Amino acid sequence: MPTSARLMAAICFGLLGLAFAYTATAYFEEARQPSYWFPLNGGIGVLVGWIFAGTRAGKGVSSGVSNGITTAVAMLFWVFFLMSFSDMISKSMRHAYDGPVEAVVGVFEIMGDYAVQFACMDLGIVMVVGAVVCGLLVEFVAKRWS
Repeated sequence: MPTSARLMAAICFGLLGLAFAYTATAYFEEARQPSYWFPLNGGIGVLVGWIFAGTRAGKGVSSGVSNGITTAVAMLFWVFFLMSFSDMISKSMRHAYDGPVEAVVGVFEIMGDYAVQFACMDLGIVMVVGAVVCGLLVEFVAKRWS
């Protein structure tokens, strides 16, 4: 059921996803991100905000902060997973894997590579500060208009 907290969570985490995408652009090889980079981050941010943060809003300030951080971690997981899955499909079309099990394992290896590639201080600060601010905004909206 749509609520004002869910709408606010979708907007906030969609913007946080776009902020992460913009900041992370410099960490791709030759600063060339995939063409789906910005829509993927924004879309995943909207979905995760609506599903995760919006449903758990309204339980207090400390719960709002932890809700924001949890949602940001879930957002990063899904972004890295979908990018890794896309890369695995590309590699499997070039016959880089011997079988389907090796391809599934390859997804998680690529996810680890992306996690190491994006483990930078400025990205961490953007995500932590943005997650706390988003969590608090969602909590405020849930208390105010629900």
